[in-house]
Formats: sequence, structure tokens, C-alpha cells
Amino acid sequence: MTDNSDGVTKVVSRKKSGKENADIPVTIRARLKVARGPDKGKKFELKKSRTVIGRGKQADIQLDDDQASRFHAEISFVNMEFRVKDMHSSNGTFLNGSSVVEYALHNNDKIMIGETLLQLTIELI
Repeated sequence: MTDNSDGVTKVVSRKKSGKENADIPVTIRARLKVARGPDKGKKFELKKSRTVIGRGKQADIQLDDDQASRFHAEISFVNMEFRVKDMHSSNGTFLNGSSVVEYALHNNDKIMIGETLLQLTIELI
């Protein structure tokens, strides 16, 4: 990771393990819950190795949020970890209050997209 003068943390490449596009194992349950915003209370289970979030009709998780871009951010499951990546959105993506380009996710992390606050829960089942 490197910190730029603009305050955005960027991720540098890591060694590939060959599991970059693996599906989420059935022993892991990951969910996003809308904690604040127009869709408050909605829950989304993450099942695919790549989930796009935005207000566009083709987004996997569609938000009713005018401040969100059509394809705002993506959650991916790569090398046995969840990651959030901003998709060049107009208003940026924030993880636990900090602007991010791409970063690893952990249980109970909070992702801000537009006016929507999403809370991630990850559990082993």
C-alpha cells in the first residue's frame, strides 16, 4: 500500500496464487446491510466472486441513491479475501470513513457509497 499526497490509499500488486476468480466457499457467508440511506434495512447476500454496486439497472446490487454512480464500486472475493474497489465513481467510495481506490475488507466494515452506508458481515458457517 502507498499513501498519496491526496490522502487516498492505493494498493500495490501482490503475488497471484491462482485463486483470483474463485467463487465464495459455501462455508463463508457474507452480507451487506444498508444501515443508512434510501434503501435502509435492505440486506444483500454476496454469492459471486464479483458483485457490482451502483444505481444502474445492470448493477448486481442496485441502490436508490442519486449520489451513487451507475457502476460505483465492486466487492470481490480474491485470494481468499473480500476486497472493495471504487469503479471511478463521481463521488468516491469510503471504507470506515476513509476514501479508497481498492482495499481489503473485514467483518463489520462500513462502506459509504453516495448517501448509502453499507455494513459488511462475514461469518463462517
